[in-house]
Amino acid sequence: MDQFFSFTSYGIFAALALLLGIIGACLHVRRARKCSLDVLLTYAVVIIPSVWLFSRLVFVLANCTYYLTTLSNPVLALHFWDGGYSMIGAFCGACFGAWLTGKITHLSSRIFLDGVGIGFPLAVIAARLAEIGTGLGEGRPITGSFIPPLAPEGLDGPLHPIFLYEALCALIILSILLCLTRSHHHLPHEGDLLLIEMTLYGVTQVLLESLKDDGHMVVHFVRIQQVLASVLIVISMIIWARRLHSHKRDILTASVITIISIALAILAEFGVDRWGNRLLAYGLMVLCLIAILSQALHLYHLTFREESVNGSRKN
Repeated sequence: MDQFFSFTSYGIFAALALLLGIIGACLHVRRARKCSLDVLLTYAVVIIPSVWLFSRLVFVLANCTYYLTTLSNPVLALHFWDGGYSMIGAFCGACFGAWLTGKITHLSSRIFLDGVGIGFPLAVIAARLAEIGTGLGEGRPITGSFIPPLAPEGLDGPLHPIFLYEALCALIILSILLCLTRSHHHLPHEGDLLLIEMTLYGVTQVLLESLKDDGHMVVHFVRIQQVLASVLIVISMIIWARRLHSHKRDILTASVITIISIALAILAEFGVDRWGNRLLAYGLMVLCLIAILSQALHLYHLTFREESVNGSRKN
């Protein structure tokens, strides 16, 4: 039972990252809706266990064969104190907590979901920087002459600090979202901040997960977090497409381009280790991700324009 009361520096920083994310989410909700302190406390209290549960659950489900076959003891999956969590699982938990808060408080869940969109990048920045020196978030050996800051040392030389790249991407995403909230001409409707965050995070994470070499949530050769990141993009596109009452041709075009791009991105992922030319493989992957991002943002632009003209939904 002593294990319940043992703490690691990474665990403490992860808890602080969650706290930072919740504060960011609450500040956005407070600014957007002037909610009472009781509502914000409910929001925080609901999100904390949701994030913990979903983060652990996604990790366990992704590694079920490890507990069932390698360890031959599924009960060990309940030993949460041994570590093992998923960042995208935490995101799903935060979204569930936001939705549940809306049901409890009888307010629109969309505003709480937008809070997650603002708070999640903050939590990612803190959590990824906490990975320094832990072995997590490490990439392949650096082949060029430029050595990024905080690059960990591997057997074959310095390694790409993917944790740093993820923190920088999260900072950029947060900056974009904050700019959108302050825009007078392109202010997103409620719920769209979350969808934009999902799209931007998903696109960047697909590439960054491919660059990782830390073995976290890798089943055989499949990077589970990379798959889940792509699912976030698709979900956003489906929601935006369902909101459109016209533009069927645009929806069809976006669907075809996205499907083709996903197929080519999968091909590029296999090509990273099999083609003997990683620059070509990653170049193709980046082009595919840019194509997917452009189609997702095009659908968002159409829904924003249509809803603004029709006045079907207001902030």
